[in-house]
Amino acid sequence: MTSQVVPDVPDAPTTAPAGPPAEATWSEDLGAATPKLAFGALPSGVVAVAALSTTRLVGMGMSTCIPVSLDPPLVAISVQRTSQTWLKLRQLEALGLSVLGRGQGDLAMQLAGPAHDRFTGVRASASSSLSRPSA
Repeated sequence: MTSQVVPDVPDAPTTAPAGPPAEATWSEDLGAATPKLAFGALPSGVVAVAALSTTRLVGMGMSTCIPVSLDPPLVAISVQRTSQTWLKLRQLEALGLSVLGRGQGDLAMQLAGPAHDRFTGVRASASSSLSRPSA
């Protein structure tokens, strides 16, 4: 019997069954919630991508931020094609990116919520140039 690595999700098998692997679809054999639980267990950083529109702060939290270059500072982000927030952000002149740190889990969850509540109670500032975090 061989072992397999599985995320820490309820009722997940800890060893592979004997014989050839069976084909499975997320929705039928594994349960619809399994991908969300499994992918949610992957360690990843969370960033806030935001900008000031003419009336308010617009943005979202995301974990798909990939460092591309230090000079010039450049990252790649992946956004769902149907995102209404992205449709607004992509029309703005500049975007800000903030890396969330340990202890900001509540903020990460808030930024993943409904657009109208994402920045409620959040202190934010805008800069016209690249700024470095203060120590």
